[in-house]
Amino acid sequence: MSSATLLHLSDVHLGADDRPLLWENFSRALSKVASEATGPVAVAVTGDLIDTPTARADELERLVRGFVGRIASALAAAGHAGAPIVLLPGNHDRRADGVMAPWRHRAMRLITEWTAGAATVVAADEHQPLATCVRSLEQVLGMNVVAYDSTHTVAGFISAGGLIRVEDLLAVSIHQNDRPTLVLTHHHLVPTPVTDVGVTDTRKKGLLKRVLVGAVLPRAVSFGDREELFMTALGAGTGLSALAALERPVVVLHGHKHYPTARLMAATTPRDGDVLIASAGSLGLLEPFSVTGREPDDEPASDKSAAQTRRLYLWPSFNVLTFNDGVRLDISTCFFKPDLPSQSVPQTQRQALAAVQRQGRRWVPRTRRRHRAPYEKVIDRDEAVYALTSAPGGYWTATCTRLVVGGPDATVSEPIDPLARAQVIGDGYDERHGLFAFPRGVPSSYALERGVFRTVAERARRARADHFSPFESVGLIVRRGAQLARLEVRGLGPSLATCFASRTDLHTGEVRPLRLDKTGGAAIVELRECPARRLIRIHWQLEAG
Repeated sequence: MSSATLLHLSDVHLGADDRPLLWENFSRALSKVASEATGPVAVAVTGDLIDTPTARADELERLVRGFVGRIASALAAAGHAGAPIVLLPGNHDRRADGVMAPWRHRAMRLITEWTAGAATVVAADEHQPLATCVRSLEQVLGMNVVAYDSTHTVAGFISAGGLIRVEDLLAVSIHQNDRPTLVLTHHHLVPTPVTDVGVTDTRKKGLLKRVLVGAVLPRAVSFGDREELFMTALGAGTGLSALAALERPVVVLHGHKHYPTARLMAATTPRDGDVLIASAGSLGLLEPFSVTGREPDDEPASDKSAAQTRRLYLWPSFNVLTFNDGVRLDISTCFFKPDLPSQSVPQTQRQALAAVQRQGRRWVPRTRRRHRAPYEKVIDRDEAVYALTSAPGGYWTATCTRLVVGGPDATVSEPIDPLARAQVIGDGYDERHGLFAFPRGVPSSYALERGVFRTVAERARRARADHFSPFESVGLIVRRGAQLARLEVRGLGPSLATCFASRTDLHTGEVRPLRLDKTGGAAIVELRECPARRLIRIHWQLEAG
């Protein structure tokens, strides 16, 4: 069986953060994945190669040459020297910080010059067609490949969005055969998990931008500070319909939202084809994920910096697509830990996103391959038991007892994410970093005084109107994977009747419902064979008082 592999990278954001270890570990992960390929290999980078086009040209040249050279070296070390590399623009390659006008083509022209002979850059100026066929990838993958520059927001002062123009899709010659078609673009065609309701992150921006996005926009436009409002691709619905009308199975690869995910859009008529959409995570940034799911605006501004230290971060990642005989397609995402020294055993994890098989114009789902991480299932039991007692002012005081059995370390450290004004009491709590350390194999407790909302009135008082939710939750972070992960909540009283449970994948942001048992006045979740980096939550509806 012949096979080909496409390594899908996106949202590199060169210049945003200096993390030498991240790039070392990326090179090792890329080389490892490429060495496992049994056929030809190619690389596609779907935008946001740089963080802003306003940086100094000599600094951008150093970063871009170094990054493309790193990819080429990693591929050569894996036995794939000379594999094609294709670069597309993203909104950060066009506008200052990805948002502010004017729209620029200069950076992409320079990147084309800097990478000549090493990579192919597909970027249109404002007067060119936005779609083009990529012959180098077609030869490797054995399918039609179209690169679409979705970054054309040439007018307007503020935008991180894009444009999908159906004429450009129709203009490329992809209707002359019945091979599957692959479309590369930067902007998303359907909303992605977490970020579809996420607040635009302005932590590292200047005061003016923070005030504009965080205070002015939400008052002028409902949800004006949310990412999805100004980051979508105009014309995405029409573009999806046009792709389905190609009468063949289609794959769309994009970035932009920093979370890896896959969606299958099934055809609604016999003549249309299925469209499989896969997003790559961010390669160069660590995306924060709140332990409780609360927005940072739920806390006073003076406490936001402290709250950030209590947040988890998604590992950087890239996607791996394997095409077998043009019939079977497997998509997985490869995460790598960004801060391991080079002499350490690299921590990388492959996780399946989609597995399909072509049947005429359809993508038929298959059983997805399970990629087991080398450090998974090293914990026998990972348990958190919360006991809630009523506290003044519409709060609960929560006493949490943690128990971790098994694993290599003598102690366990994990973030605690209480309300900003809550007091944490317990031996082993590091207030500065929001971390609780406890010995492995021994039950250990801490208390969150007034640390959990109890009434809907207090929750509403502490939150902005469009951030309000009438639910509260407590959680358990399963870091290394466990034979048994167990979360229990006691003391809810009448609120027990409203309980439900969820599991969040801290690689992709995907949320799934979990079975919840209500026994002896407690809400209990038990998850066996729990993979690493999962967040288990028990939720309940707030009291009306």
